[in-house]
Amino acid sequence: MDFQKLLEDAGLTPRSYSGRGMYGKECLGVDTDMAPMAVAGWLIKALKETVDDESQWDELADILYDTVIDSMGRGIIMYWPSIAFEGEEDEGEEGNNV
Repeated sequence: MDFQKLLEDAGLTPRSYSGRGMYGKECLGVDTDMAPMAVAGWLIKALKETVDDESQWDELADILYDTVIDSMGRGIIMYWPSIAFEGEEDEGEEGNNV
């Protein structure tokens, strides 16, 4: 499963993030002001529209289980330390909220 694309399909803007205890190592993250369960709901809907392999449901469950959340003042960042961010970010990119 291309989890970064699934985030994009759910209307979120993935970005690179270095979380607590990562010592500068970058991973996949997404900024949002939505509740984590709402983000999970959007991801489930996005996967439902593209699923071609039943094992993707188990993979999504494993990914959601490994989600880490940090407070960002007005919102949160959800990130996945074991998943690398692919691509480059625009300067000053803030991320989207669904």
